[in-house]
Amino acid sequence: MNQGDPLVNPPHPPAATSVLLLRLRSLLTQILNGSQAAIAAFRAVRHPETGVITDLRCLVINAPAAQLFGQSPAALAGTFCLGSFLTPTAPALLAALIQVVESGVPLRQTVAWPSGQPDPTPSGQPAITHHLTAMKWGEGLTLILHPLVEPTLIAKLTQREAELQTLLDCTQAIPWQVDWPTQRLTVIGSQIEPLLGFPQASWTDVATWLSRVYVDDRAWVESYSLSQAAAGRDYTLEYRFLSQQGAIVWVRHTVKVVRQNDQTQTLIGFIFDISDRKLEQAELAQAQLATEQANAALHQITQQLQDLAHVDDLTHLANRRRFDDHLQREWQRLAREHQPLSLLLCEIDHFQAYNEAYGPQAGDNSLLQVAQVLTTVARRPSDLVARYRDETFAILLPATQQEGALYVAARIQEKLTSLQIIHSISPTRPYLTLSIGVAQLIPAPERSPQTLVSIADAALGRAKREGRNAIVYEPIPE
Repeated sequence: MNQGDPLVNPPHPPAATSVLLLRLRSLLTQILNGSQAAIAAFRAVRHPETGVITDLRCLVINAPAAQLFGQSPAALAGTFCLGSFLTPTAPALLAALIQVVESGVPLRQTVAWPSGQPDPTPSGQPAITHHLTAMKWGEGLTLILHPLVEPTLIAKLTQREAELQTLLDCTQAIPWQVDWPTQRLTVIGSQIEPLLGFPQASWTDVATWLSRVYVDDRAWVESYSLSQAAAGRDYTLEYRFLSQQGAIVWVRHTVKVVRQNDQTQTLIGFIFDISDRKLEQAELAQAQLATEQANAALHQITQQLQDLAHVDDLTHLANRRRFDDHLQREWQRLAREHQPLSLLLCEIDHFQAYNEAYGPQAGDNSLLQVAQVLTTVARRPSDLVARYRDETFAILLPATQQEGALYVAARIQEKLTSLQIIHSISPTRPYLTLSIGVAQLIPAPERSPQTLVSIADAALGRAKREGRNAIVYEPIPE
């Protein structure tokens, strides 16, 4: 018989759970190895007596993350703890990561992450600014760090714009001039030839100019330029040329419109090569997309791991952790709605004797059969069937009065009796039976949800004392 929480005590998970864990680990490994971001997963280390988290131990880590710690992934996985690394320089960050595990609330912030080898004393090594995302999973967290590339690129782009403005002011860009009435290109700087490959003398008119604009940009560049020039409005464009060698070249096109007698006479402009800037923008967009995809994949994995952490590994019912969470939520909801909440605690009679007589495998099979009976009867979407402890199961029935809860309990006993699961050494019946304690009350904010559990547990105790294979309803204590 397999008992307990799968993440707290998983000695022998069944085949289905093992396969799921292997698939999740394989998917996580693919994400880790394929991501440019620094990604690692840590498990909480708790004090054996107090239960307080004292550190975070590395479980899996990819190469970019291992580089931040100055070691290889193989050297860090399973051995490295964050406490010794962060305590000297960033104790507040360590405390914040521990709080993520305790509260389940994700952490997203910009941090100055120390670089190089971990050192027990501050070494003066420069810190690298990263965007940090930490999300709880199971008894630990996933950590994502990626350098803040965007501010760097923005700074570079701003600097490039300043440089281009200086070039414009000093007329060191590629100057040009058009006589608007004739559409003739009267001036073009010699720098146009090394930029686009076409001879300087070949730039004769506006039509020639437009014919060398990249075909996907040509129509809108022509329409916008002609309308602005005709209206006498100065303008700036960014578009693509196709060079004589067939390469795409991004340019920034700044135009001053000169008018006389309310008629456009001359266009004076400068061309700036902005291909590098556009390349940086494309790389930035690609990096952001890759980060978003990695975050989405990790969120999906984290959700799957969190779901797995709330499932009993033998019966695949909700485990005690999920039962407690669901009870708290339903208690609050039904208190607002002033609706009743019923609870059934169902215990297999003389299960230890059954387990010893027929063996652990038969014991596990009987638990699975009982679990199937319970889920067959309590089948409303709002009902929750959970493995509460060992051979005891809990059924939460929201918005259910005493009569409805007793009906469900009776149906469970009927279905289990019909299976006639042999239990020849039971002093109660020669087949497997259940004792069921039933409780029902209307939740109130001033009461604890454990009140309902205590009442149901008392009812279960009475059912066992009164000969087992019984259903006992315990009224609310006065």
